[in-house]
Amino acid sequence: MNLHSVAAPIIGVINRNVSIEVRPSIGYTSSAGGRRTPLYGEPFILQGQVQSLTYTDVIVLDRLQITGIRRAIYLSGDVEGIVRVNQQGGDLLELPDGSVWLVVYVLENYALTSGWVKVAVTMQNQ
Repeated sequence: MNLHSVAAPIIGVINRNVSIEVRPSIGYTSSAGGRRTPLYGEPFILQGQVQSLTYTDVIVLDRLQITGIRRAIYLSGDVEGIVRVNQQGGDLLELPDGSVWLVVYVLENYALTSGWVKVAVTMQNQ
């Protein structure tokens, strides 16, 4: 049973879904001096909800030493966080207000079974 499809419309009455532009990370390039510049693939749109982090989410991010302005975003699709062993940065998410957020950690991933994912993001343009 896809509980997300049942719960999302009810939650949407209070916290509506918004269109979020996703720019998937495809690695990086390195300059002669060793400076890395992230590369992003073709953007696409997913529906999602921005929410506050739960206490447990905050503890996880604190242990990973992830700082800055942080939020949780539930998305109807799949995105990736930072995967250091693959030398991949996190995907970028642009919200309707123009703010840009980096996916730093995937908190819950039900993309294959229920079609949604919960990610922790940090603001990139302050």
